[in-house]
Amino acid sequence: MKKASFISILTLLIGAALSSSKNEASELVKTFQGDAIRTHLIDASRLNLNRAPSYAQLTKGKSLTLSYLFIASEKLAMVSTMYLDFRAREYGKKGVALFHEDLVDMKLTPEFKPTFENNEFPIQRVHLEIKRLKQRWLELLENDDLDIFYQELLEILDNGRLSPKNQNCLTRHFVESIARGIFNLDKHRARAKEQGLEDPKNLSLDFIRLQITSLSWAYLLDKRAYSIQQQNIPIFCQDVPAIQYK
Repeated sequence: MKKASFISILTLLIGAALSSSKNEASELVKTFQGDAIRTHLIDASRLNLNRAPSYAQLTKGKSLTLSYLFIASEKLAMVSTMYLDFRAREYGKKGVALFHEDLVDMKLTPEFKPTFENNEFPIQRVHLEIKRLKQRWLELLENDDLDIFYQELLEILDNGRLSPKNQNCLTRHFVESIARGIFNLDKHRARAKEQGLEDPKNLSLDFIRLQITSLSWAYLLDKRAYSIQQQNIPIFCQDVPAIQYK
């Protein structure tokens, strides 16, 4: 029963990944022109849909399910983040960018290459205690310990288990994004105050909280990608832009 349920969910996710044509994606961009998160996700899913056949050719089709799961998760995230984009519109009208500054343009994604730079593919798997990290970081958010939270993010990214850039690349991308959101927070709040707008702190933290809860899924995809990355194929690692977080 569990296996059947998983296959059903997998089928739905792959169907979602393939359902939108390029024309439909273009119409979505036009409809939600000012919505930073949605536009970012549309651009990301389009890029990954274009790259999926190239990875499939390198892996003799073994990467296709993984690619479509990734794309489907991006499409599903468009729904779960709509309320964040909606709340951010009022700030955008007054020039307070919020998510436009927190998210990096997908045009900055590295170009596709069949192998890792300098053939630096992973040799040993780096495991993360993702459940513990999520619990710890959500607790820091709840207690408003943002300075401690930010320092912990810097430590794991710069010196810790997310410092290697040839594996756990989706998880690292999410954590970089979380760190950038914390880094930009004071600037957003100051600009909103200048414009006489409500403090955007809760809105920004809601987005960060959502990204923290998504880390389990990112890490699951990273674990599934590792056997491909061991073959010197940089799936995921070259499919997201680097994020400046300090």
